[in-house]
Amino acid sequence: MTTLTATEARRRLCAFLDALAESHEPIQITSKRHTAVLISEADGARSRNALSQFDLGMRASIRRGLKTPVEKMPSKAWLVTWRIVYTSQARFDAFQNE
Repeated sequence: MTTLTATEARRRLCAFLDALAESHEPIQITSKRHTAVLISEADGARSRNALSQFDLGMRASIRRGLKTPVEKMPSKAWLVTWRIVYTSQARFDAFQNE
């Protein structure tokens, strides 16, 4: 990955946009306070699509799990599920009380 300062990126932005469209290699831009990564629009769309598909898969998996009776769960799977729910609820409660 190419790394540039914000000043350099600002000066050569048009050239970097062309390079991104052709190479699909992200460009890291750094400043004294922050760092960012510049990617092409096509790569960003692919990343958003992949995350969306992952999210849909996770939702479907959770729905299937919620419909599965405890007796039909593999041994100790109920414990993992309980820990996830309990931990998530505890974090939510802590957040609400702040």
